Amino acid sequence: MKFPATLTTLALFCVAGLSVRAQDDAQRVMEAMKVRMQGAKVYDADMRIKVDVSFMKVPESKAHVHFEAPDKTTIDAPGFAMIPKQGADLSAAKLLSQPYVAVSAGREMFQGVMMRKITVIPSSESSEIAVAVVYVDTTTMTPRKVVSTTRKGGTITAELVYNDAAARVYCLPSYVKLRFDIGSFQIPKTMSGDFENSTKEAPKGPQQATVEIWYSAYRIR
Repeated sequence: MKFPATLTTLALFCVAGLSVRAQDDAQRVMEAMKVRMQGAKVYDADMRIKVDVSFMKVPESKAHVHFEAPDKTTIDAPGFAMIPKQGADLSAAKLLSQPYVAVSAGREMFQGVMMRKITVIPSSESSEIAVAVVYVDTTTMTPRKVVSTTRKGGTITAELVYNDAAARVYCLPSYVKLRFDIGSFQIPKTMSGDFENSTKEAPKGPQQATVEIWYSAYRIR
């Protein structure tokens, strides 16, 4: 059955209109979270860090994070270099600090909650992230999961929990779980004394590392 050209054209305009509205809505959601994140101009927090890597035994450690707007993050953790930069910068906050395009990617259950999925594509070629999928809890308007693909091809998955009500206002998590693949990893000499029963080089092929970070004693201003 052939449809009149006018109906076909009208249908295409409707589909295009829905697509534009979905993109605009996704952009608004991300911009709303960005505004909340930018409300914390300066903050400090204590960190407890646990690393799980198959080829080394890493003792649990403590650190301190200091942030200054717009995107300066300093982590004081002597002898510790296992946190990927994207994770240290709290993933979504770093991602939204530069120009980007947001596109709706449907919905999906995560940890028993129906999440809004939004694909975020940084506009700047200097961004370390090529593309990311952000799972947004629309009840609390917080990013609960961020899957980032770097321009070098690696993928970092961050899962976030917000138990601190005061920090949640600014989308600052109380807990972050990072998962990422690492290739052959040579332990720096300055770090060798910090590890127990560790090998000097990882097994051949990609190895997955898990980093858990607990944040406490937020001082936001």
